[in-house]
Amino acid sequence: MYVYGVCYCMNRTQIYLEEEQIRQLDELAKRQGKRRSSLVRQAVSAFLIDAANNQDWKTVYRRSAGLWKNRDNIESEMVDIRRSLDRD
Repeated sequence: MYVYGVCYCMNRTQIYLEEEQIRQLDELAKRQGKRRSSLVRQAVSAFLIDAANNQDWKTVYRRSAGLWKNRDNIESEMVDIRRSLDRD
């Protein structure tokens, strides 16, 4: 596909889908006026974004381990944090 002189190249691939998945994809494609392949690409993109976000969350979680380990005044800081979050 060429858009304003830029080539968006795609590779052809085959996947196995269950009959019910194909039926639902075709129904959705008809409602949205899209091709089945477009919906599959859209689903793969959403899956990859979700997987990347999930991995980022896990990385942040792992890096936060022991974040407060050398703090002496955790109790008073936690009370202050809790009070700041209380609703009136």
